Amino acid sequence: MDGGVEPSLALDAEGRPHVAYGGNLAGTYEYGLKYARHDGSAWQIEMVDDSVSPGWHNSLALDSLGNPHIAYHDPGEALMYAHYYSGSWHIQAVESGADLGEKASLALDSANLPHIAYWDYTNHRIRYARRVGADWHIETVVTFVGTGYDTSLSFALDTGNQPHVSYYDYDLSLLRYAHKVGGIWQSDTVDPEDYRGQGSSLVIDAQGHPRISYSGDGLMYARFDGAVWRITQVDNDWSAGSRSSLALDRYGHPHIGYSVWAYPDHELRYARFDGFDWQIEILDTAAETSRFESMSLALDGDSQPHIVYQDLQPDDLKYAMKGLPHIVSRIYVPL
Repeated sequence: MDGGVEPSLALDAEGRPHVAYGGNLAGTYEYGLKYARHDGSAWQIEMVDDSVSPGWHNSLALDSLGNPHIAYHDPGEALMYAHYYSGSWHIQAVESGADLGEKASLALDSANLPHIAYWDYTNHRIRYARRVGADWHIETVVTFVGTGYDTSLSFALDTGNQPHVSYYDYDLSLLRYAHKVGGIWQSDTVDPEDYRGQGSSLVIDAQGHPRISYSGDGLMYARFDGAVWRITQVDNDWSAGSRSSLALDRYGHPHIGYSVWAYPDHELRYARFDGFDWQIEILDTAAETSRFESMSLALDGDSQPHIVYQDLQPDDLKYAMKGLPHIVSRIYVPL
C-alpha cells in the first residue's frame, strides 16, 4: 500500500518522467512526500519529506538543469517548498499558518526561480508567492466573501514571467481567470454559465493567451483569442472533467487527461484536438469500488502524452504513455 496521492508529473529533456506524490510511510497510515524518476530502465524512488503527513497538494517542475522543485502542503507547516541541488533536498516553509498551502501550483521562471499559487482557506483567499533572492514575496490574488474553497486552482507563468491563475469563484458560482494589469491583480469571468469551472487546469499558449480545461456540462475547454473567450464542450458525459490536466502540443493543439465518474465503472479518458475535431480515448477503467482520484498529464518533445494517476483500488500510482497498454504497472516499489 503506497497511495500515490495527488501525483504531479514533469518530463526531462530526454522525455523521461519525474513524479512527486504522497506515499505511505512504512508501517503507518501517514503520508510522506516522495519523488520518483525513471532512469531509462527502472523507477528510482526516494523520500523527500518524512515529517508527519506532507505530500498533499503536490506540484512538480524541473529547472533548466533537470533538477526537481516541489511545492506541497504540510498540515504541520503549511505551504512547503523542496528543491534538489548539490546532491540533496533542501526544504523550507514558504508561508506558515492554519490551512495554508492547499492546492499548491508551482511554475519556474526563466531564471529557474519558483512561483507558487495556493489557497489560504482560513482567510478565504488565493495567495501568490515568488522567490526574490533568499526571501519570498507573498501577495493576495483574490479574497472571497464566502468560503471561496474549491477542489483546485491552476497557475502558470507566461514567457514574460507574469503570473496567471484560474479558479472557481464560489461567491459568484463562476469560472474566473486572474492576471496582472499594471501590476494589479484583475479577475475576469471565463464562462458565464453558473456552476461551471471546478477542477480547472490552465496553460498559456505561444501568443500569451490563457487556455483552460474544467468541468461544467461535461468536460469543457476555454481559450482566449485576444478578444473573447471561446468555449467548447469536449465530452458531454455529465461526470467528465471533475479532475483534468491540460497541455498544448508543438502545434498549439490541446491535450487533456480527465476522470469520468460513470456508473458502473469509472474511467480515465484522454482527449486531443487534431486540428479539426476532438479525439477521445479510454485509457483505464476502474470497478465500481474504485475511481481515479487525480492525474497529471505532460507531453514530450514529439507531442506524445504521458499521464500519471492514482487508482484508489488497489491504491496504486500508475503511469501511462502513448504506446503502452492502457492498464499499466505500478510506479511504487518498497523503499
